[in-house]
Amino acid sequence: MPNALLPGDLVAARVERVGWQDWIGDVSGRRRRLYAGDVVVGVCGGRYATSICEGLPGSGTMRHLLGATGVIGTVVSTAAGRGAPTQVELLGYVSAEDGQTLSAADFALPWPIPTSAAGPGVNPTVAVVGTGSDSGKTTVSAALIRSWRRAGRRVGAAKVTGHGGRGDRWAYEDAGAQVSLDHLEFGVADTYGYPLDDLWAW
Repeated sequence: MPNALLPGDLVAARVERVGWQDWIGDVSGRRRRLYAGDVVVGVCGGRYATSICEGLPGSGTMRHLLGATGVIGTVVSTAAGRGAPTQVELLGYVSAEDGQTLSAADFALPWPIPTSAAGPGVNPTVAVVGTGSDSGKTTVSAALIRSWRRAGRRVGAAKVTGHGGRGDRWAYEDAGAQVSLDHLEFGVADTYGYPLDDLWAW
């Protein structure tokens, strides 16, 4: 396989050394403990989480697991005291039955959402932003969702930046959001380092 993968490419990788990311989420969201020798399917990409690490797509067959969602790249910096990242060796692309290599974009929902699905009228959009990871964005978002639901409003929520697991979506749903989405539904492995023109197209 070539050294230079594109962000979003799906790959198979073998765990060579378990570090701080010692588990990965499966399709149901269950935490699966990682052991050296395990083979996982991941997606090439970057990540920037101020309390964890900065990772880029990288090059070469030896990479790192950047988060529980299976993003694979190369760690270029870590938060103080974080320790060594989990190291993986790329084994090959994931491909369809016809041999075509697959990307996260191949599984994206249709966009834009048809107007009929959005409901009548124009619905207001509220963005909750913060200065970094663990700054309270999800907590505030869930509180807003809960308040709007108690007021009888229909609420949809989206986590539009990269994350290390599905906890944000579950928090939105627990608070009452009828629909919850994240960047994965748009075929994006992680928003860090993603082409800005493509992000604006959302």
